[in-house]
Amino acid sequence: MSSPPIHRNGISQRTAVRAEQADFLALLIDELLDAARRHDTAPDELPEHRRFVEGARACGFVCRDVATYGKHLDPYLERPELLGQASFHEVRRFVQALAVSPQRLDRDGGSPIAAAIGNGALHCVARRLREERRWREC
Repeated sequence: MSSPPIHRNGISQRTAVRAEQADFLALLIDELLDAARRHDTAPDELPEHRRFVEGARACGFVCRDVATYGKHLDPYLERPELLGQASFHEVRRFVQALAVSPQRLDRDGGSPIAAAIGNGALHCVARRLREERRWREC
């Protein structure tokens, strides 16, 4: 019996992300950032928050063979400018860490996603996904 065409198994970190997936995740991030600016509510209460978390999974940024720890999150939440030079795999792990632990509280009592919105880290991720030429086929 063959595997079903629709499954819940995560992808491998060795699986490439298609350009459309990267572009779509960047769009979901833009929508979350815009909604967070427009609404006076915690980001995790916005529908765009759930779309970002689910989109990270659907777009191949949550991998079954990557353990997610604070080490993938904390450096970029403390110094978001590091994302400007991070490799694709580091950015992917950062997105995964945000997506799999959206309710984890940071030191200030907020969610990591709220911190990544506030400090510009998610904006940097979206920009790099759209503009980083080294990550794309010619």
